Amino acid sequence: MASSSHLSSWRPPTEEAGAEQRRWRVLVVDDERINRSIFARLMGPRYDVLEAEDGQSAVTLAATGDVDLIIMDLNMPGLDGLEATRRIKHQAGENFVPVVIVTADADPETLSRGIDAGGDDFLVKPVSRVVLDAKLKANLRLREMFLEVQRQRDELSYFREHARKDYAVAQRVFENILSRGTLSLPSLIYKTAPMESFNGDLIMVTPISDSVLRVFVGDFTGHGLSAAVGALPVADTFYATAARHLSLETTLREINVKVRRALPLGMFLSGCMVDVDAQAGRLVCWNGGLPMGYLMDEGRAIKARLASRHVPLGILTNAEFDDTCEVLPFDRGDRLFLYSDGVIETANVSGELFGRHRLEAVLAEKGSSAENLQEALTKFHAGLPQTDDVTYCEIKEQGLAADLASLTRPLAQEIAGDSLTYEVNFDTPDLKTADPLLSLRRFLEGELDERNASLATTVLSELFLNSVDHGVLRLDSRLKDDPDGFFRFFEMREAALSRLVDGTVRVRLNISRFGRRRILNVQVEDSGFGFAPRRVMEEKDEMSLARHGRGLTLVKAFCSRLAWSNGGRTVEADMLLDTPQAGDLVHRFESGPDR
Repeated sequence: MASSSHLSSWRPPTEEAGAEQRRWRVLVVDDERINRSIFARLMGPRYDVLEAEDGQSAVTLAATGDVDLIIMDLNMPGLDGLEATRRIKHQAGENFVPVVIVTADADPETLSRGIDAGGDDFLVKPVSRVVLDAKLKANLRLREMFLEVQRQRDELSYFREHARKDYAVAQRVFENILSRGTLSLPSLIYKTAPMESFNGDLIMVTPISDSVLRVFVGDFTGHGLSAAVGALPVADTFYATAARHLSLETTLREINVKVRRALPLGMFLSGCMVDVDAQAGRLVCWNGGLPMGYLMDEGRAIKARLASRHVPLGILTNAEFDDTCEVLPFDRGDRLFLYSDGVIETANVSGELFGRHRLEAVLAEKGSSAENLQEALTKFHAGLPQTDDVTYCEIKEQGLAADLASLTRPLAQEIAGDSLTYEVNFDTPDLKTADPLLSLRRFLEGELDERNASLATTVLSELFLNSVDHGVLRLDSRLKDDPDGFFRFFEMREAALSRLVDGTVRVRLNISRFGRRRILNVQVEDSGFGFAPRRVMEEKDEMSLARHGRGLTLVKAFCSRLAWSNGGRTVEADMLLDTPQAGDLVHRFESGPDR
């Protein structure tokens, strides 16, 4: 088998690679020069002949890897043919180089010792041209077969490694897109377990207002990457329509169009979408092709079954599509449970399915339905491999209103009038440009006066650089504490940025009105590993601020709200425009001696 260096140097063959017939390199080992010359003449010009006058020289030449076959004389002074063969075979490892042993003694004991040493064939002196030619062809055919298998193995490894890297990048993209929602609410418990690396199921949750939570559980046709690819347009549509506060019916129609256009014929999306209104105490539900969901009361009795009454998404045209929804009460203590068919189709060792009756029995138990179900499924399938993607979620009425209120911006209820939004997604090439924020600065300069634009640009720049440096590039700002820290930090930043292959940052600016004033909402989300701002935010002394520049402390002073979410990958800031306090603070920082 090839070494890792062999694998790393492999490249897909070109048409010219097989144009010339291979010339085999044969090593003749004999202490008599006349014998080596005889073999060279017998083989003729079709072979490249190498010569070694003793066993040790043969071992050294074979170690280069440029030998295809070895003709080894047994009787040599010093390192004889048997020991040289043993060493050559040992150092070759999994690489197959046939060794043809030459001897004048054809007795069985000699042949047995030659085989034990690693010999692959024999020649008996005197050697005829016909026999030599036959032996060479037979053993080189074996060598050629080995090299072809080795080449195919390395080719497969090469493409598997590239596929693995592509899958890793694709999986990161999927995770980033699908994690845009709100899956960390205490009133929401969910579980998703893909059958393969990629999930054909999806769950998306996002607030529509300060009292309404929109939930979607979906199941694409099939499994793996081919099924999961449809999640990209669906997620984009789901979150975009939610940001515009569009109705559930409109969202369904938009997703139906996207799925119908994006997926090939025969692929569709079964799904159940529900708007949970914590204030009005009701559910608005649409189910197309997903197993029936359950609405349970405080005592765990099933109040209603959310049966599938529609065709899955992506099959019908919008003219044929039925967006009729059910409206159900969502009273105090109620629970909503949604799931994909992988739950009830989980099989045990006897081939028996978990089924709906077992599911309903689990839902009737005390405690969390989602947690109870996970334990029940694990016990039922007893470690058998999954046969389908499994996804389920439970939404509790208790605590939902408080959870939604905590997600709502403090000033959101007082915002009136039209708002203006500008959003940019920066991929890796964008992050490497000299001025990636140019278009965003121009947007702020076009919508705000000079002073507000300057303050807003400061906030935007600090949040963006923080996401790039500490989120995407994972640099530590404490490097700047050393005397030459800034130089080292930016030197490391340039090096990390040049190596970056899959970093992304999304920036969203929204300008809206709050009475006579306006509010700028800045949201920055990166594809990094999360950022913990505690240390920086705890540094409030002037020396710290001078050492680290404006930084997050200055941003916090400018803004009425600064908060992280999504594991530290998303930061959001609200800035009241036209605030004199912010102007005074700017002057104090900019006039300091150590900017």
